[in-house]
Amino acid sequence: MDVAALAERFRSAVDDIGLLLVHDQVLPCATALAAGEPVKGSWWSHELAHPIYDALQLIEDDVTRAKLVRGKVTLIAPRLWPALASVGTSRQPWQLEGLTSAAADVLATVDASAAPMRTPTGATKEVGELERRLLVRTDEVHTESGRHAKVLQPWSMWVMSEPRARGDVDPSDAMASFERAVAGWPAEAGRLFPWGSYS
Repeated sequence: MDVAALAERFRSAVDDIGLLLVHDQVLPCATALAAGEPVKGSWWSHELAHPIYDALQLIEDDVTRAKLVRGKVTLIAPRLWPALASVGTSRQPWQLEGLTSAAADVLATVDASAAPMRTPTGATKEVGELERRLLVRTDEVHTESGRHAKVLQPWSMWVMSEPRARGDVDPSDAMASFERAVAGWPAEAGRLFPWGSYS
């Protein structure tokens, strides 16, 4: 499979919709675009796993990722980055109420850090909780040992380093812009996003 052509298909889909899941059984996603049909189970076991991964790497400067839709990794077009930053920095009740004390401790550590930091030892579950509530921005990096590791930072730090994420967007308007982007998807928009799940 032509990885560059696949990357262009992913980029075009993200640009068109504004959002694209990496993998899902029902909603628009990169794995289904690549395979021509929904991919059952883990996409890493699919014969196209490596071309899909390589194509996703080719577009990483053109999209950002967050666990935005259904708590799954979602590719987000630059035009929605200011909305994402607005929601991420808003610290609304749905983000904070019911947060475990361990996750709150990790959040405090991330907020106090002067630079992006790796996931604290033993805090994988807590980081997942923070990601699903859009309380931290995460990136995956390759470590010296060849493994993948998550690097965490406050959304405000990302905005300082990414001019395309800057903008004055009210959090309510930001959430509405995401819901409009998926208006034609086969699910109730308010339940696709964390503010519908945690409120």
